[in-house]
Amino acid sequence: MASAQRSATEYLRNNWKDLVTGMKNLPLIIESLYQEGAFNVYDVDALKAERTEFDKARSILDWVINKGDEASYKLLKILDVTKKTTLDPGLHPWISYFPFKEEDTDPTMVTGVAL
Repeated sequence: MASAQRSATEYLRNNWKDLVTGMKNLPLIIESLYQEGAFNVYDVDALKAERTEFDKARSILDWVINKGDEASYKLLKILDVTKKTTLDPGLHPWISYFPFKEEDTDPTMVTGVAL
């Protein structure tokens, strides 16, 4: 997992522009990141206070990237498992290119996400 985790932050950074406009269902993403421990209650409250969906998406990406590889990997896992509801269809191939660990591709591994 070390190699996948090392590249998770860079993978998000390299695709920031597409993700900030291509992520949708942000409440699901925020709740999933909270359930996975990437966000705390203060992060969630601050995100709820953001005015626009663009500002929320931008903040989610910036905060996850700033929190490092573990949080970035968690976001990528969430996006992969929930891509039908959280990503613009044009980003579905993009998420499939990320080298997830085989055991991480099980949709039941993401807590708090109703599939």
